[in-house]
Amino acid sequence: MTNSPRKPKKTDKSVKTDIASNHDFMRYIFGEIKNDNYPICVSFKGDPLTAPKGNWFGHRWNEALTDYSAKHNNYFSVSSFTPNDKNEYRRTKEQFNALHAVMLDDIGTKVSADRVTLPLSWLIETTCGNYQGGYILKEPIHDPKLADQLMDAIIHAGLCDKGAGGVRARLARLPIAVNAKHNPSFPCSLKEFNPSLRYSVDEIVNGLEIDLKSKNQKKGRAVKTKPIASI
Repeated sequence: MTNSPRKPKKTDKSVKTDIASNHDFMRYIFGEIKNDNYPICVSFKGDPLTAPKGNWFGHRWNEALTDYSAKHNNYFSVSSFTPNDKNEYRRTKEQFNALHAVMLDDIGTKVSADRVTLPLSWLIETTCGNYQGGYILKEPIHDPKLADQLMDAIIHAGLCDKGAGGVRARLARLPIAVNAKHNPSFPCSLKEFNPSLRYSVDEIVNGLEIDLKSKNQKKGRAVKTKPIASI
């Protein structure tokens, strides 16, 4: 008999899980959009592993549109981007504006819940027993070097994989969606959401016990501090 992955523990903090739409979720993270600097959303049907490259281009978030279908794979960029000279939004280094949140992936399977030593701003179940979580930044990071350093530190600590397109182009899952890597598709579920939990870079670095400068951290190391995983 095998032991199923353990879900991160809840804390006594008030959590919000009654998000009515993906747009609501995005509003909490990005707030009021200024100067045409938008996050990018990606939404499509079918298996992401075999999806055409064009499916991943996405489009700038537009909260005036109908919400993304709950039967689609739905993602958002944790960064905002500026339009190019054709008024197109692409997840490129050249169009990077700011990093607004950072994510942890595969909590409960590849990453032990005990390793998540800082309460999460959000936690989404993406497959049975497997979770994706994130931290909302108190202030967006506009410095590309600092954004890369923070994301690289999280990756090198084994808390997230590198992903395609570089760390500033990273996509996270939206809560109202499916994970169609599986057949049948797995309905994603927002398990915990506390948008009042916002962090500075130092608070994330210290809370997760990661090194902003080192690329030789142990992956998924156990910690002796209290296992706070989750909100």
